Amino acid sequence: MDKKKRGLKHILYKAINSFGYKISNKKRERKTIENELAKYGVHSHYSLLLHSSQYVFALQKIFPDLRISDYEDRLRVSFQNLVFFVESKEEFLILKEIFIDLDYHFIDSKDCIIIDIGANVGMTSIFFSQFDFIKKIYAFEPVLDTFEIARKNLKENKFSEKVLLKNFGLGKKEREETFLFSRRAKGNSGIRGKLSPSYEKGTGTEKRTVKIKNASSVLTPILAENKKYKIVMKMDCEGAEYEILESLNDAEILSKIDVIMLEWHDYGALKIEKYLKDNNFIIFSRNLGPISGMIYAVR
Repeated sequence: MDKKKRGLKHILYKAINSFGYKISNKKRERKTIENELAKYGVHSHYSLLLHSSQYVFALQKIFPDLRISDYEDRLRVSFQNLVFFVESKEEFLILKEIFIDLDYHFIDSKDCIIIDIGANVGMTSIFFSQFDFIKKIYAFEPVLDTFEIARKNLKENKFSEKVLLKNFGLGKKEREETFLFSRRAKGNSGIRGKLSPSYEKGTGTEKRTVKIKNASSVLTPILAENKKYKIVMKMDCEGAEYEILESLNDAEILSKIDVIMLEWHDYGALKIEKYLKDNNFIIFSRNLGPISGMIYAVR
């Protein structure tokens, strides 16, 4: 490029930057990312690693012992003596939310049990299992494909004996449901179906038949046998949160739970907040966007 063209290019870039825009060299950026990822020695599932690089870099910044390797049809991810089998960008995002953003982190001076509704591939249950004050975790995952991966993840981690994992979901009525399912978006599988942005176009989705059991019937004996512990409920169950809370409220079980951490979907927070307020919870509620939000509630 001659001197005149370089000068015109410089003037053009300067003018564009003055309007708040940035011109970047995509090839150079990709090469920098690829050079950084090369240290993991991943070959079979390199496209997944590259596609998830923003979350990989976030993890390695916090966990210098991060290791990632090919394992059968997915990646094996380990840090801080924890192991996870990951097969989607979504699962790297979930690792970030749980272990970096600490979406479900809490500290208590008294012993607790966890009720994990919507266990997905088990990452949250594994996170909870690390803490001495958490004595048991009752986890529920209705989709068999996802349940099997959760079981595999739990088996690789040393505190997995704390976790009682069940292959059914919770709701108001006992029934069978048909969920949409995708390996790339397991965390979006639930009764909301195509309301989930991941499934609205139906691309790459399959159908799965799942078992739903009455929430109050399942949780009543759990609460009865753990009276000496605080009860902490984590709920991320893709739309079932409304009928679950209705079931627990009708059975007068909500008043026996000490802490609730949940994500709501599609229909807003008001109905959930009313159930919690009527049962004397202090509520911390925030929107994540127009169709989802987080609620933390303490009695």
